[in-house]
Amino acid sequence: MKGIAVATTLFYQRVERLCIEQGISVNALAIKLGLSASTATGWREGSVPRIGTLKKIADCFGVTVSYLRGDTHDPQVEMYPAGPDKVREQEERTEAQLQENLRWLVEATKKAPAEAGAGGLSEWERRFLDELRGLPDEGKARLLEQAELLKLKYKGEPNQ
Repeated sequence: MKGIAVATTLFYQRVERLCIEQGISVNALAIKLGLSASTATGWREGSVPRIGTLKKIADCFGVTVSYLRGDTHDPQVEMYPAGPDKVREQEERTEAQLQENLRWLVEATKKAPAEAGAGGLSEWERRFLDELRGLPDEGKARLLEQAELLKLKYKGEPNQ
């Protein structure tokens, strides 16, 4: 498959990020759970495990199945076992956190060094914010997760 880009699922992206944070590979996680390394390859290629395996993965990282499935952006929120009032409360809390993250991102970019250009933002940062402002909250949250994953991936590499 060399040279072919494989679109990964949100599930795989989250598992990969959790593995990176723990210093293990996704293959090592699969083996730790008593699965084959080829199972992890299947995840990367779009397969999502059954609920029993999802629960084992969630327990391994201290997150919820709902987070792994992409039903919520909060790793501690479980969407389904709770009643409607609890789900609504969790959604409101998640929405408030998304808004706070966005406010922080905007403020942080405003405080960028003066050499970055007019208004303290580089051309890349201005373009990024323009795109960000056009996204719904769900898109903003996913973009933030992607940015955090990339930051982990390139950790320690010099800025270009």
